[in-house]
Amino acid sequence: MVHLQRFAVLTDTRVVGVKGDGRNHDLVGAIRAVWTEDFMTCEYAPLSHRVLGRMSARIMAEVAGAGRVVYGIPPKLSGTV
Repeated sequence: MVHLQRFAVLTDTRVVGVKGDGRNHDLVGAIRAVWTEDFMTCEYAPLSHRVLGRMSARIMAEVAGAGRVVYGIPPKLSGTV
């Protein structure tokens, strides 16, 4: 059986943005979605732009300190699922 897992993390990477008249240094949120059969190996799962847009908008609105959201699609994820 193949399983789909989706998750988001708030990284410790900072990005520069502008709010009002000043600069701010917020954190990067990262989204990943993977298919796995054995929970030891996986492949990234493509998500639609509509879904990614909704996820990004919600993270930006609800997570204090989030300044940007990225979608990770490495060919082989490091570590186990």
